[in-house]
Amino acid sequence: IVEALNSQNEMIASVLVLFSDKYGHYMFSCRNKKFQDNSVVNSLIFHSTKELCKRKISFFNLGGGITNSANDSLFKFKSKFTKNCLDYNIASKIFIPKKYSDVCNLWKKKYHNATTKHSNKILRYHYYD
Repeated sequence: IVEALNSQNEMIASVLVLFSDKYGHYMFSCRNKKFQDNSVVNSLIFHSTKELCKRKISFFNLGGGITNSANDSLFKFKSKFTKNCLDYNIASKIFIPKKYSDVCNLWKKKYHNATTKHSNKILRYHYYD
């Protein structure tokens, strides 16, 4: 975990990067809503990349976007860090089906309007429209 803190030791943003002896994998980032500057996350990813290079990590996977579109905003954001893009496949497995079902059922109750559009997605509970 790489964090950016302000002078009062409040977390501004952080990123989670997992790595082995050869591969680094960007998992996710977060930003405190009180701080509107998105460049902090960019800086943390940059510093994570530098650290992985120091550790002689050969590959750093930032992942893709949330859609297949070349105009996907998350994909565009991640594309700013490199000119190298590789095709990859996503596999999925639900490890605790009961918990997953519970979360999805809560989502259906709270965001009924979104169920028709997003019910075929594994991470459907991330959608509110």
